[in-house]
Amino acid sequence: MSGRPVIVLFTRVPVAGAVKTRLAPALSADARARLQWEMACDCARHIAQVPADLAVHYGDEWRRAPEGEAVRDAFIASLKDAYAGPGAGSFRAREQRGAGLGARMQEALACELGRGADTCLLMGSDLPEVRPVDLAAGLAAARTADVVLGPSTDGGYWLVGLHEPFPQLFDHKSYGSASVLQEALAVCAAHGRRVAFAPTRDDVDTPSDLERIERLPAYRGFAPASAPPTSA
Repeated sequence: MSGRPVIVLFTRVPVAGAVKTRLAPALSADARARLQWEMACDCARHIAQVPADLAVHYGDEWRRAPEGEAVRDAFIASLKDAYAGPGAGSFRAREQRGAGLGARMQEALACELGRGADTCLLMGSDLPEVRPVDLAAGLAAARTADVVLGPSTDGGYWLVGLHEPFPQLFDHKSYGSASVLQEALAVCAAHGRRVAFAPTRDDVDTPSDLERIERLPAYRGFAPASAPPTSA
């Protein structure tokens, strides 16, 4: 593999009832799965517009659903189609490994860096307001720092980028708390890592987040008061 940057799309497989559970009861299980699907494909389309390969690292929730394998395969195919384009690089997909969110993120980054990438950014898949310019900013920030972080207003981060494995960044963290970003900055300082920032963006976790993204044409059907769309 060349030194082309890699962006890891860190996602769950959109099995109904297993994703975006905090959006209940505003959205049905099928609508939550469809929303997850649409947001992940949007991310893949945006990644195709920056000079980076795409590596999808997906969760294991598909294993616990009778239709899980079919949903997983269709989801990966949709992501590959969304990433296609004249500027797209290589595409690959694999299941996440590790016990706990931090361990899985660390393993995903180490895996891609171990394949020869000189820069690897990892992002979530529930980021409908992120655009190619934000990803380009993250790649640019990586040229001047050891660690790139994309802050979110809830105290966490939506993007993390490395040039080499940095397991201490992910050890014993309480993801979902309001102190995640500050804890990450403290670890970077303690280990002498230079940090640069991507733009601040927010993910979609709660019904109030649905109200925020209602202004985006692709997501108007997911407003809490709307009839839920049919699952893909």
